Amino acid sequence: MGVNKGDVISVLLTPEWAIQTVEWSQRFLIYKTDYYRVSFTNAKSETTQSTDPEDSGLLFIAKDRVDAFKALDMGKTDQDVCTVTVSTEFLYGQSKDGKKRFLVFHDKRLRIFQHRFMQGGIMDAMKSAQEMATKLKEGFGDELQPFK
Repeated sequence: MGVNKGDVISVLLTPEWAIQTVEWSQRFLIYKTDYYRVSFTNAKSETTQSTDPEDSGLLFIAKDRVDAFKALDMGKTDQDVCTVTVSTEFLYGQSKDGKKRFLVFHDKRLRIFQHRFMQGGIMDAMKSAQEMATKLKEGFGDELQPFK
């Protein structure tokens, strides 16, 4: 089922984290906040040798809560990895079938629907696909040739 409360997750602190802006409305006001979008690995997959794709996922950390997130680091010895226990300080979102779970670490008073986080990821994927298509097009600009 993916990550749950009590699971231990690991987040790489390098390379630079991607920033994603999330916009939503709450009480008739429009809000916009920057989040760091990072990948996590569930430590249970490291101990059970799991290859289940649900044992990893995305974590969105509000830019103003990064220090609070890093303060949860259990390891504190590895400068490249932050290891934390998923607690009630985290929120999660998931697909309708209960899979593809992701985590959010932010001020829990914010009432943001989960699709707001996925929109940015989809836009990034579309941008990457466009860049790849442009590169492919550059290498395949000639007319099709018959076999001789």
